[in-house]
Amino acid sequence: MPRFPWRPLRRGLAALVVLSLAAACALPGPQHALAPGLNGLQRIAPGVYSDAPGSAEAQRMALAEARARIEPFHGDVMPGRMILCTAQPCADRMRIGVLGLAYGDRLVIIGPAGITPAVIGHELAHVGLHRRVGLSGRLQSRMPRWFDEGLAVWLSPDPRYLRPDLARDAEWITQARSLRDWKSVVTKDSWPAVYGAAGRMVEAIAGEIGAEGLHRLIEATAKGADFDATLARLRADA
Repeated sequence: MPRFPWRPLRRGLAALVVLSLAAACALPGPQHALAPGLNGLQRIAPGVYSDAPGSAEAQRMALAEARARIEPFHGDVMPGRMILCTAQPCADRMRIGVLGLAYGDRLVIIGPAGITPAVIGHELAHVGLHRRVGLSGRLQSRMPRWFDEGLAVWLSPDPRYLRPDLARDAEWITQARSLRDWKSVVTKDSWPAVYGAAGRMVEAIAGEIGAEGLHRLIEATAKGADFDATLARLRADA
């Protein structure tokens, strides 16, 4: 009986892995956060890397203020790693075309115009909520997207969205439940109104049920309770 060609198979798999890693290293994307030192970044605080260590103090101050805004509500919101890109080459390498992005609760990347307490705070608010909901809850989309974004806007607080001219009926935003729903209403022209509506909606809910009610809503939803039914019950009890 002929022997199975294990050695050629192992060599082929090894070659495939090497080629895949080479492709990942060549293409821009958040994978470069795994090796910050190889991408011109330096550590300026525990888990925090920047392309401009010369201005580390200002960046640390923005981060500290952002944490001071968010942590009274969520507790510790520091991700496993944070990348602060002050210049476009870093942003291009990480493939971030917006002010900031949170990847679950493990990675935050901030773009050149986003190193402010409001923007960093917005992303850290996502980290806090994602951590509390857990991986299973995120995969099952238990938390509506409008609430995730609205809570981040409200906690930051982000002046880009909480403007008087955006203070209008926000109930419509509750239809944006999934990421697909959210992306369908966010355009280059509508994004201030969309984020503003989400922030106003969470602000209104907080006015009804209070911060403690928001905590109970998050905790119940994270455990598998229906978000809308829980919110309705909390409103009735308020």
